[in-house]
This record gives sequence, C-alpha cells and structure tokens, in this order.
Amino acid sequence: MDFITLSSGDLGVKRSAKKHLNSICFFVKFLKILSFLNSSILEMFCYLDGICVTLYLVNDF
Repeated sequence: MDFITLSSGDLGVKRSAKKHLNSICFFVKFLKILSFLNSSILEMFCYLDGICVTLYLVNDF
C-alpha cells in the first residue's frame, strides 16, 4: 500500500500531484490487465485535500 499525503496549499502542486497519481493508478490497472501482477487484489490509497480514494483492482481472469 502506498500512502501519499500533501500538506502544501498550492493548487498547482495538488493538481500536478493528482494528475501524477491518476497516471500511476491507470498504469497499475494497465499492468493488472496484462497480468503482470500476481496479487488478486491491489489496493492503492490516494490522499488529496483530505479525500481518500481507494482503488480496488480485482483480477477477473
């Protein structure tokens, strides 16, 4: 599990970090689709502006 927290009040920093996190989540999901990851369930916690987003990538194969 990866915990990423932002304490900066700069919206530019938060926006770029959110975009970066979305890219990471998408890439992990892409790898999951290609079955490069062995775990059946992958959990990623992204904390932005006090909002916790939990992504469950379930292996359907």
